[in-house]
Amino acid sequence: MLGFMILFLSMWMSNTATTSMMITIVDPLLTELMKADEEDEKENANSIELPVREGKYDLNNEDEYQPPDTEFVQYHHGPITPIVSNSQSNLKLMSVGFSLSIAYASSVGGVATITGTPPNSILQGTVLTRYGDSTGLNFGTWMCYAFPISAFMFVFIWLWLIILFIGP
Repeated sequence: MLGFMILFLSMWMSNTATTSMMITIVDPLLTELMKADEEDEKENANSIELPVREGKYDLNNEDEYQPPDTEFVQYHHGPITPIVSNSQSNLKLMSVGFSLSIAYASSVGGVATITGTPPNSILQGTVLTRYGDSTGLNFGTWMCYAFPISAFMFVFIWLWLIILFIGP
C-alpha cells in the first residue's frame, strides 16, 4: 500500500493528475488479482480433502481392536449455494484501501508545496497581492512549514489504512 501512496508526486504535480495516473495503474492490477483468485477457486472447487485416520486392525483378535477417533458428519440435502470466499472479501477490502490511500496521499502531498494543489497558489497570490513581498511567503518558506505536517499526516494515514483494511 505504501508503494501506491503518491505523496512525493503530488508535491510537484496537480493532485488530480497524480490521482488519475495512479488509479489507472492500480485498477487493472486489482482486477487481475481478483481474476486470479477466482481461477484458483474454480480449480479448487471440485477437490475435497479428507483426513485419513488410522486405527490398529487385527482381524484375528476382535477384542484388541482400537477404532480411530470418531468424527460426526452431518449431511445436507438441497442445493449447494456458493459462499463468498474469505479471499474475495479480503481483495475487495484491499482494493478499497488502495483507492483511499491514493486519494489521501494525493491530498496530503499537495499541501506540502505551493505547486501541489491550486488553492495553495491562490493563497500565495492573494497574500502577495495584499501584503507584498514583506511577508516572506515563497516556495521555500511554505515547504519548511507544510512539509513536516504533510509527512506526519502521510505516516499517520498509512498506518491507519493498514490497520483498517489489511489488519493489525
